[in-house]
Amino acid sequence: MNHRHLKNSAGFTLIEILIAMAISGMVMTGIYQAYVLQMRVNNTENQVVDMQQSVRVAMHFMEREIRLAGLDPSGLADSGVDVASADAITISMDITGGEADGIDNDGDGVPDVGEWYDRIPEQMTYALSNDANPQDGMNDALFGVNNNPCHLLRNGQRLASNIDALNFVYLGVDDTDPTCIENCLLVNPTSAQERRNIRSVQITVIARAGETIPGLSMPYTDVNTYYNQPIAGNIILPAQNDGFRRVRLISEVRSRNIGLL
Repeated sequence: MNHRHLKNSAGFTLIEILIAMAISGMVMTGIYQAYVLQMRVNNTENQVVDMQQSVRVAMHFMEREIRLAGLDPSGLADSGVDVASADAITISMDITGGEADGIDNDGDGVPDVGEWYDRIPEQMTYALSNDANPQDGMNDALFGVNNNPCHLLRNGQRLASNIDALNFVYLGVDDTDPTCIENCLLVNPTSAQERRNIRSVQITVIARAGETIPGLSMPYTDVNTYYNQPIAGNIILPAQNDGFRRVRLISEVRSRNIGLL
């Protein structure tokens, strides 16, 4: 009886256990692979969303202030476009400073109370932190000259991060070409008169998104070449052939106050 009981006892053989372990291993591998894929997709989506939001906020600031460039209610602040290069712009406007100062800000012979301007222009400079341009007044060493990724700065303060390219193109009146009206391409408008001839500014910003450590996001290779807008249509960022995703945001802003006088 004892011999028969031991022989017929229920249980798993070694082969059955090995088969069960193999099946469990395959199931766990599938679950892990699905988890990693979902993590990469989620990380990629978050990176792209953050990149788009950051660059759109930066573009909003630039559009608004370039549109106000040259605002000069008294006509005595000499505001406008002060620096107009391909990779940096400095604009000025008289929009603050006269509140209850008791000064005749509008020149009518009566001291004003509550005036919103004071004949002293406020300047705003937009440039990248790694452009090593001494004319923009930026502390490039603070952010790392020629150290990508770089930051878009407004008066030296970080406005957006992970910016690969910032480009400005200037359109306006060409004193040597009366046929173009106000849409001529102004190449390198450095003189005061050339800057006064600016009527609109094309802005192109290229931002990047992605991790420097591989495996945390979906694999990708950026083989695109990035251009600024027509009428210039120049390459501002050649193909990088790296794993970063990029977005190009473009805008053309009319400077409403320049050329009115």
